[in-house]
Amino acid sequence: MFSPTSKYDEVTFEDIKSKIHIIKNEDIEIHCTHITGIHTIIPPNAIELFIEEYNKGNTFLIDSQFYVYSSKKKFFTSDINNNNNEALNNKELSELDYFLHIYKNCLFSSESLQNENLKYLEHIVKEDSVNRFSVVKPYLDNLKITKSSQLTPSILSNMERLMTGIGIVSRLEFLKYIELIKKSNNYNIKINNQKNEHFIYASMSMLISLIEKYPNFNDIFSKSEYFNDISILSHTNRVSIMFISFLHYYNNLFRKGLSTKLRLDYRNHYWNTYKKIVSHLNIKAYYDKLEHIFKLGIREFTNVELTNFAVASLYHDVALFDMLDFIPVKEVIGSHRGVHTTRAYHFAKHLFHQKDNVSIIVTLHHECYGYGFSPSKHLIKKDAINKKLNNTTDIINLLSFEGDDIVSGAAYSYFPAKIFEVIDIYDTLSYMKGKKQDSASSIIRYMKDSFLTDEIKIDPIVFDLFVQFLADIGNEDVLNYALI
Repeated sequence: MFSPTSKYDEVTFEDIKSKIHIIKNEDIEIHCTHITGIHTIIPPNAIELFIEEYNKGNTFLIDSQFYVYSSKKKFFTSDINNNNNEALNNKELSELDYFLHIYKNCLFSSESLQNENLKYLEHIVKEDSVNRFSVVKPYLDNLKITKSSQLTPSILSNMERLMTGIGIVSRLEFLKYIELIKKSNNYNIKINNQKNEHFIYASMSMLISLIEKYPNFNDIFSKSEYFNDISILSHTNRVSIMFISFLHYYNNLFRKGLSTKLRLDYRNHYWNTYKKIVSHLNIKAYYDKLEHIFKLGIREFTNVELTNFAVASLYHDVALFDMLDFIPVKEVIGSHRGVHTTRAYHFAKHLFHQKDNVSIIVTLHHECYGYGFSPSKHLIKKDAINKKLNNTTDIINLLSFEGDDIVSGAAYSYFPAKIFEVIDIYDTLSYMKGKKQDSASSIIRYMKDSFLTDEIKIDPIVFDLFVQFLADIGNEDVLNYALI
């Protein structure tokens, strides 16, 4: 049963009626509680229907009380111009409220988790912007001194708080970046904060070591409710952990002869699928052999690359405001699909001047072989990656392990981005209905049917490796859905 707490404030029907425009613009949900205790939520896009029903004398609504999140009450009590969508401006809101206004998807579904996270956010925001990682640093320090051979609650807590703290600070930095762009009208702003960059890389190096020691991502997630929430922070943390674990798994397979196995399997099991991909993209890439698909063949990832990729995984959704902005299905994507990848690209490349293999993963992780979002439509023309995607007829390799090949146009897409794409989609589908889905096999079956049949939207070799990874590391019963 819904129980109003300090988290909610009551509003009247007249308040609601007079603020229709603001309710829509600010994406404000109205919590409606009947005298019998029945509770329902009125979404912003149904506010006019709600008002119409109330005016018709709907007894359920007339006998109800209405509530909004406390952080939204200001929109009903202050003199805000209904036509002023610059309530986004942090001059109108505190930095904390501005963050919650923009990043609604950072709110946890559990009230207890949400209250704990709000305390964490408040603590971070109180610090000067250049010192905010000082709030997060103790969790890294705790992990550095841990000696347990077991995955303890303390290790899990420190891992989650470290990753979530980086996610929060990165998003605060992104909002600051947006404000600087507004003021200067310049997308090429760079902020040289080596202290923050060193902290992030040190943190990800630690996580890489821990996840190599504790590779079973399902074990990690099942032992901490923070990793099982539907919020974007939890999603990012899960995807980062799975990505790192998969990269370790891939390297182990490579050392055991993966390259030879794929060469032997290629003609009978993958050739026709890659033919479809190349044809759809209308590029001149060759596909007769595995070495034609992958420029110079496949190889092991270096330790430096693992760290860069891990950093990219934490940045990948830093500019995502809509949880449904990243599934390659027409009914879900909508007209605004993939916009967050462009915003995050600018953030990683121009604000934090990250290496190409970081910004490329951030940019291309929803490309989906031409069925997802192509950044060539939105990235500024002088960026080399945009130039590459506008000259696809000159590309002779579909994939490469080298970021330079993507920037120069020698290859169409970046293999690490294709790995990340599959993992990101898998986790998103796992929580699409507001909670963790019970069956990994049903999700994998859906991905195979939807993304690897008529329209090839994800990489077939990555998909098979990921299925094998879920079975071997996650103990999931999914091997029946591999392409081989």
